[in-house]
Amino acid sequence: LTLRECKINDKVGQIILESSCFWPNFSILDLSLNDLTLGTHIAKFIQEVPTLTHLSLYGNSIKDAECAIIAKAISTHKSLLCLNLSSTKISEGAKLIFEALKTNSSLQCLIMSGNKISPAVGAKIPEALKINTKLEYLDLYMNDIGPAPVKEIAKTLKYNKVIRLIDCRSNQLSDVDKGMAYLLAEESKSRICVDNYNIKEPVLLALQARYVFAFEDMQFYDLLISTF
Repeated sequence: LTLRECKINDKVGQIILESSCFWPNFSILDLSLNDLTLGTHIAKFIQEVPTLTHLSLYGNSIKDAECAIIAKAISTHKSLLCLNLSSTKISEGAKLIFEALKTNSSLQCLIMSGNKISPAVGAKIPEALKINTKLEYLDLYMNDIGPAPVKEIAKTLKYNKVIRLIDCRSNQLSDVDKGMAYLLAEESKSRICVDNYNIKEPVLLALQARYVFAFEDMQFYDLLISTF
């Protein structure tokens, strides 16, 4: 179900979320670019729809206080593949989302771009990546993570072989910081992106096609991703 940019307010959004729980085999919900602030109802929706695979809340508003209940819903969900929380004004609450990665066994794509993730919150990401064995694509583009956490994220790629791409562009990194991140990632440097010059566009497009746009031609996806 795609309801992107439909000017949906909280009242209508609540009705949609509550009614969707009763639809059999419901899997994809795109509520991007609306006027929603329904953290509690979103968490309940995630918990009550075990068949959910793709959820996009891009461009809505999620309060940091509501991240706890959303993170709890994510932590044990068995089928959710892609969660898009980009440009939702999350800051400190993001650490709870990253914490949920330690116990979630299904999520393969997490998009957190365009938020206000600080260095202190960014420091929680490497801990999660050392434990998580499912995530393939982590989008951290345009945050305030800073050099120290990005370097630690790069280090984890030596041990985490599942990650296909982590996008760390536009996170207050100097040219020296970017170079250090690549050095720390060693042979895995192609799987972390810190500027626009090293990004492998075919891989990025394949990941976005598979997850962000709910593109379901798995044969095409596998062909693209296996060649890079």
